[in-house]
Amino acid sequence: MSETRDLLFEIGCEELPSSYVARALKALPELVTGALKELRLGHGTVSPLGTPRRLDVHVADVQRRRGDLE
Repeated sequence: MSETRDLLFEIGCEELPSSYVARALKALPELVTGALKELRLGHGTVSPLGTPRRLDVHVADVQRRRGDLE
């Protein structure tokens, strides 16, 4: 069994103005990276995707278990 998995967050919403989508796509990777760091889960690239009705964040190679805490 693989030690990592890809993760996809999808947020459905009412239609957003394009300027809001652009700001969300800029902010989401930092938010997701911070949350994964807090959970001590290593990961690969974080890629935002979006449309006016859907915001997605794809995270490659998320560890299936937390790192040890010393």
